Amino acid sequence: MGVHQTQILNEKINIFGGIQKIIDEYNSGKSLKKINLISGIGCKTLSDIIKQNGEIMIRNDSDKSRKYTIDENIFNELTEQSVYWIGFIMGDGCITKTGKEFAVLNVALNEKDLRHVEKFKEFMNTNKPIGYIEKYNTYSLTINSKQICDILSNFDAINRKSYNATEKKNIPNELERHYWRGLIDADGHLRYDSKCDKWYIGLTGSFTLCSQFFDYVAKVIKLDSKTSVRKVSDNGSRVEFVGKLLPLSIIRNLYEDSTIYLERKFATFNKSVEYSIERGVFNNE
Repeated sequence: MGVHQTQILNEKINIFGGIQKIIDEYNSGKSLKKINLISGIGCKTLSDIIKQNGEIMIRNDSDKSRKYTIDENIFNELTEQSVYWIGFIMGDGCITKTGKEFAVLNVALNEKDLRHVEKFKEFMNTNKPIGYIEKYNTYSLTINSKQICDILSNFDAINRKSYNATEKKNIPNELERHYWRGLIDADGHLRYDSKCDKWYIGLTGSFTLCSQFFDYVAKVIKLDSKTSVRKVSDNGSRVEFVGKLLPLSIIRNLYEDSTIYLERKFATFNKSVEYSIERGVFNNE
């Protein structure tokens, strides 16, 4: 840039209110194009000024088109909450990439689980309204964020969810039970059959994920079970634990002292606690 052009640029910056004003306007949500129209400073120059004068990422097209607020760093730190939702999204979420700059995460559940969609909205720190799909009687929250979808891909949360997932990735051992609770809440089952006085807990998904859940159970609970992973469809498998002590131990491991869960499955956990106390299941521990 020549001396004359630099002088003209500096005049435009000063007239607009200075470099800090440019940064403040951008941070307030104004696009480079809008600041360009107001200040007369080119978009490329504005981008350079912002990058050089603060730790600010230039928003991509997905960000520019967003109408609602969202915490795009919510999955950066692995906690009980974030790991749980990674597991749940693996089972009941859907990630769709619509181009280089756009990616969409969607969680849709039956109306009986509306509260869980509300919990997900609270976790994401978003003011995006929850939608209702009358045809399917479901409530849905859609998040437009390539950044979030890219982060989730590090944990193998890919399109078509748990049936195509190859493995549980990058989940630390100390948080692993929260991941499996999320998957059980999404694609698993736990129940009590009073007729035969037996408890059931199981997971349906890819052969690899079901095998990894079996390995997790074998790691945290002594197994003398003949349970194995079996195919239930062309791309789906299932692992299930049946009986009393073993299923109840697994349920307790996943749900005890947890802060995030699907309400109706947590109600089954509470029922299992009452059953265990009445029958003295864990008295010999």
